[in-house]
Amino acid sequence: MQTMGQALGVSLLAATGDYRLAGYLNAITFLIAGLVLLSGYETLKLPSATVTVTSTFRQLLRQVRQAMEAGVHMNVLALLGSVLFLNAVGASVDALLNLYLIHRATQLPFSFGVAILVVNTADVFGSVAGNLLHTGYFQRWTFRGVMLTTVVAFEGLFINLLFWQNYWVVVTIMMIGGFCMGQANPKLMASLLKVADQSIVGSLGGIINSLATISIPIGSVGLVLLDNIVSPEAAYLTAMGLLLACGGCLFIRR
Repeated sequence: MQTMGQALGVSLLAATGDYRLAGYLNAITFLIAGLVLLSGYETLKLPSATVTVTSTFRQLLRQVRQAMEAGVHMNVLALLGSVLFLNAVGASVDALLNLYLIHRATQLPFSFGVAILVVNTADVFGSVAGNLLHTGYFQRWTFRGVMLTTVVAFEGLFINLLFWQNYWVVVTIMMIGGFCMGQANPKLMASLLKVADQSIVGSLGGIINSLATISIPIGSVGLVLLDNIVSPEAAYLTAMGLLLACGGCLFIRR
């Protein structure tokens, strides 16, 4: 749906040049989604499950730490650090690539809008495939292996942006990176749910989601500011450093 929406939006803007019309279209789709949700709201209510309530915050933290370390066989701070660093870089990739495409607009194989659509489509296609393919070899692929592959892929992306700036390499790596990211989150949660007590499942999900949220301004603001204020090369090198830190965290054992 994201790919279809991007294609429709780019086509609409290319045909009319009217951003206000695109805004109205977005508003209408949000309104329709809200009406559909309200019409089926009663069917979404689930019976409450009885869970064991953790008595103290200290005990909750201990249970969360034990579940994380037992689930992925990593030191808990290393695990959280790897998630933080990778999401920080991941949050900045779209913006950095948009700036890269703007700077090289005259050298792209397509128009600027189509070039962005192709990159985003490759990312979405890889992400959907990564979320769906969890059988055979991919079922045996460990969380650490997925994360290391993601780090290597994005390191290759920034090396390409530093030296070759080949558009098709960017498209290919975005598809690989999307696939790995699609594999990583389900594998992490599945590993944690296998060993976690029912009473701390919400806390585990909250911690992972909070880290992802915290990392967004680090990447989307910090790295993009570097690109604009210093140079694109400074942003790429900083992103590569964060990726190396992520890779280093993955080798810190429990």
